[in-house]
Amino acid sequence: MRKLLLPRYLLQAVLSIPQLGIVGSLKLLVYRYIKGTFTLQVRNLPSKLKLRGATSDLSVVYTIACHKDYAFPEIRDVDHVLDCGAYIGISTIQLKHELRAQTVTAVEPDPDNFSLLEENCKADPAIRCIHGAIWKDKSPLHIINPGDEKWGFQCAAAGSEADAGSIKSYTVGELLAGLPAGRVLVKMDIEGAEKEVYRANPEWLGRIDYLIMEIHPGCWKAVFDAMSGYDYDCRFSGENILFIFSRPSAGTI
Repeated sequence: MRKLLLPRYLLQAVLSIPQLGIVGSLKLLVYRYIKGTFTLQVRNLPSKLKLRGATSDLSVVYTIACHKDYAFPEIRDVDHVLDCGAYIGISTIQLKHELRAQTVTAVEPDPDNFSLLEENCKADPAIRCIHGAIWKDKSPLHIINPGDEKWGFQCAAAGSEADAGSIKSYTVGELLAGLPAGRVLVKMDIEGAEKEVYRANPEWLGRIDYLIMEIHPGCWKAVFDAMSGYDYDCRFSGENILFIFSRPSAGTI
């Protein structure tokens, strides 16, 4: 399969030169086929990223750091970022650096991904990493597709806290409640869990200024039903949608 994708990988390597340089773009290509960890320096980011060869890490770093899927010019004056589904921290660091946010809270359920998230973010004390998943309530969760690509792990309710592989859950509302006053951006890529999240407690939408999210199949109705009570505008970039909210008191949450 990777041999069939070689032309795409070659093109992405060439297009990544402005952000990665020639050496970095060669790494992006070569490590599509080589297992093991390596580091990659993205232009304008403060430190190198640690990535895993022959995994979805390479596609994620390309789409976020090189293709700039989260770089919406409409986003301004963000104080706090909540990164729901932070993966290994590529989006976390990119949003923190480019938006100059005061704080970033990054949430990731998979233990291996979370380990790299902590490693990649450890140099920035303004980034708080949480091992857990975003859900509709405080039910214990577990990953239901551990054999899939590392960027696509899905969570579902576990039977009890004692279940093997149980993952602690967090609601968006409780994480927002712990933030200082300021303008808030939520980035959400939670692999289908948005259906449960938006059906349950969407009132937190009235407390944020921006929402960047990928809406997965079967979740569109739940998301837009929840949005119906709010005033917003939209922008699109790749698989992501930016929602820009109008709220009376934009300076507080």
